[in-house]
Amino acid sequence: MNNQRIDGVDFWRGLVLIVIFVNHLPGNYFEAWTPRNYGFSDSAEAFVFLSGVAVALAYAGRTLRGDLRGMVGGLGRRARLLYLYHLGLTLAGFLLFALADRLIEQSGFLAEHGRDLLVAEPVQGVLGVLGLGHQLGYFNILPLYFVLLLWAPVLLWLAVRSLPAMLAVSGAVYLLGAAGGVNLPTWPVEGVWFFNPLAWQFLFAIGIAAGYLIRTGKPVPQGQALGWSALAATLLGALLVSDLFGARPGLLASMTWLDPFKYKTDLGIVRLLAFLALAYLLYLGRVAERLRGTAVYAPLARMGRHGLAVFAAGCILTVIGQIAMRSWNTNAGFDLAFILLGIVLFDRLAWMLDQSRVRAVRAKAAMQA
Repeated sequence: MNNQRIDGVDFWRGLVLIVIFVNHLPGNYFEAWTPRNYGFSDSAEAFVFLSGVAVALAYAGRTLRGDLRGMVGGLGRRARLLYLYHLGLTLAGFLLFALADRLIEQSGFLAEHGRDLLVAEPVQGVLGVLGLGHQLGYFNILPLYFVLLLWAPVLLWLAVRSLPAMLAVSGAVYLLGAAGGVNLPTWPVEGVWFFNPLAWQFLFAIGIAAGYLIRTGKPVPQGQALGWSALAATLLGALLVSDLFGARPGLLASMTWLDPFKYKTDLGIVRLLAFLALAYLLYLGRVAERLRGTAVYAPLARMGRHGLAVFAAGCILTVIGQIAMRSWNTNAGFDLAFILLGIVLFDRLAWMLDQSRVRAVRAKAAMQA
């Protein structure tokens, strides 16, 4: 397994974390420049796909060796950690919004994104959060990831036997979720999960397939027809989503027949294919390899190596940013300063975690010497 290729995965994970951070500051000036404004997919697809790649890189080796107990145990511990992170972030986010609601008159922070339930019905609200049936806005992707990790042992077990079979099973579940309308219910407020796990697990499975190929040194299928199709799909998506780059305002909105196929909750087929097309182009262009050695590569790869911690820090910072942007008359200068501050803090956090890991390895080696 080529360490540089894994570094490339970390690079993309770090970049996606930055994009998520920017997109979770609604109304900021730089939000308009993120990829979701020039294609049908956004950072959520990249997050789930790369999570699948990372799972395969971390656990496919154990599966190949027949260590199913080690694979299942490792994924279980990771899922437990994600669950605890989710609870901690939900609590921290709610408390920050509650404090802002108390200090800033008529802010209305607790009336939005499901926070009102925790005030009106605190017992049911807490039970809902604990059971993942109630998810606050901007804090709903880790529950999806938690469920995907519980599903991952099945996908990995199938992958080492037959990648096509694994993708076929996952594809059947996707059809059940996306086309059949099956989703996990929310509680105590009736509804469904914002990210339908039955649908989104298919993209996660595709990520596992890609990570498995990397892990085993096998090439990703290539061909001129695939490349040209991916380019055409990406360009068409950019034209439609941007309304011909502003030349035809309202063009995409008028295409209402397309709405069911680009629905985010059920990962509409247009979103899925748009992301896969863009990811394939980036792979063919060897973009990560070309950027290796530049000033941005190492910091982003470092952030990607510590993705969960950086994501958590980003969640807290976006809450602070949302409060500030809603409460004061901020401008593009504030947006730029806040985003740059966040990136610097993410880099320093990742650097400290890197150093901590190095010290732990050295201490272990010293004890064994």
